[in-house]
Amino acid sequence: MRIRLFLFAAASLLSTPSLAEKLKPIFTYDDYPAEAVLNRWQGTVGTELTVGPDGSPTACRITKSSGYKVLDDKTCELLMTRAKFLPAKDKDGKPKEDIVQVPPVTWALR
Repeated sequence: MRIRLFLFAAASLLSTPSLAEKLKPIFTYDDYPAEAVLNRWQGTVGTELTVGPDGSPTACRITKSSGYKVLDDKTCELLMTRAKFLPAKDKDGKPKEDIVQVPPVTWALR
């Protein structure tokens, strides 16, 4: 069975020195939850992240459920642990907290 994961987010938001590192995927083949594979669960998850002044996510909220809690939870887990953003700045140019609408993540089996 072949599994495909789609993340339509800009992986280039990762703040690392090289372009190769910036394009490092947040989601990989091995991330598909085993329970979802066994049950052939697929779906698209919409999320919103609260991003702290350091560029790290501090909270994840599901804005559109895939219909499967395991896929929704895994999406937030991976975004919280792997995503890194350039921080938003206030009018004085100082980093500040921000809300980021993450492009939809589609979990699909093939």
